[in-house]
Amino acid sequence: MVSLTATPREMAYNESFVQFRDAILALHGVPGIAAGISDGGSYAAFYASLKQFISLTVQPILDLLAEDDTERLAPQFGKSLTVEIEATHIDDPDILEKRLATDIRAQIIKVDELRAIRGLPPLGDRQGGGQLVSQKKQQEPSSNVPDNNDSSPPALSEGKTILNSTKSNSRN
Repeated sequence: MVSLTATPREMAYNESFVQFRDAILALHGVPGIAAGISDGGSYAAFYASLKQFISLTVQPILDLLAEDDTERLAPQFGKSLTVEIEATHIDDPDILEKRLATDIRAQIIKVDELRAIRGLPPLGDRQGGGQLVSQKKQQEPSSNVPDNNDSSPPALSEGKTILNSTKSNSRN
């Protein structure tokens, strides 16, 4: 007897689903990582894949939408108005940390610039925001830090107690 069709096992349905899924994602320019399909790659590959997705797939779509909005909506609010839409930038935090560490070692970044990158408000020139960040910041001794030469025992916060082992042993 001659079979007219291939059996499901011969057609490899299980493998074909993965190939079909990957083909559809590739057609739309979506990497597997952006779709939540991870192959257990490295951290750097994850960020590179997402950055590629944003710059090669998402941003061109946003540019087309912005162009259409400029043509159709912007004239209602002014003749010289244009609409621009930018996707969020994907940056690897490890690379940012390495860059900032290099800038600090080279003493080429100011305190307020560093604070702006961290999302903190500027200090201003009066509080040292205009000074270059240096690795060797000397900390002034604080009055809250106890001296090691003090013979008094360290104080506990309110509500905390220490069992005195000599008193409990003397009761026995």
